[in-house]
Amino acid sequence: VSETARSVIRCLLVVDPKQRMSIDDFIEHPWLANEVSYDRDISPALEGIRKIQARRRLRAGQKAVHAVTRMKRLSVTSKND
Repeated sequence: VSETARSVIRCLLVVDPKQRMSIDDFIEHPWLANEVSYDRDISPALEGIRKIQARRRLRAGQKAVHAVTRMKRLSVTSKND
């Protein structure tokens, strides 16, 4: 496995999403630009990745709303006791 491929993998495996490589950064990475052939169209795969990311963001928002609702309910319950 080439060093540039290892570099891409390291960047993609970063735990913190804010520091992790974005799709646009991945597309511009030298490994993809130099070593991958362009005989296939990867746009359907990228669209799928974008949909997965959107779904994850939606779920995170839903979990946040659920958590806030539970905290409000708990604070109301504790005030009544």
